Amino acid sequence: MLNVFPDLLSYSLFAPIILRLVLGGFLLFTGVKIIFSEKTLWIDAFEKFHLHPGTFFATALGILESASGALILIGLYTQVGALVSTVLIVLLMVFKKKFDIPKHRDIVTYLPLLAIALFLIIFGAGKFALDFPL
Repeated sequence: MLNVFPDLLSYSLFAPIILRLVLGGFLLFTGVKIIFSEKTLWIDAFEKFHLHPGTFFATALGILESASGALILIGLYTQVGALVSTVLIVLLMVFKKKFDIPKHRDIVTYLPLLAIALFLIIFGAGKFALDFPL
């Protein structure tokens, strides 16, 4: 089958940057949100999950999510950030299944993010990143 827009194939090197911006922006935004505005929700959830102290786990989750999002966003250690975010996303999907908080996050939100993270692990950062393939 022929491509409908064959001229656009010359821009395929820019696909990873679009995915990096989406995943990194989302993780950075939600990580900061966990640290500042949703901290009590997450503390209560971790306490219900018998992870004590909940403050430590909520802060650690926010910092890990923010840090991996920032690394992915700027393209530094992208595959490491994507691996950390893959683990976080899977854990958050399991956590969401057990406890229904926070309300705005859903499994349907996490599945495309998981696919993007796996893509970045396999294919790397793409153009305009601080990572260089060896």
